[in-house]
Amino acid sequence: MYNEELLKKLIHDFGEAHALSYCKMESAKNAYLFEECVKANEDLTCTQYDFERDWWKEAEKKLSDHIKI
Repeated sequence: MYNEELLKKLIHDFGEAHALSYCKMESAKNAYLFEECVKANEDLTCTQYDFERDWWKEAEKKLSDHIKI
């Protein structure tokens, strides 16, 4: 399941406020993994974490703008 489909399912099942929290936590999780990856000099795998970090951060921003929290 791709991120967009996952986010829609989360919104449907748990509501926008909980999905917003998930986006925030998922972005943070990937930021932590990215930082650790960079520290370990594992350049080839780090790009997946920064992509996911940025995708979920953008989803958080869009959802936040939509629900005006």
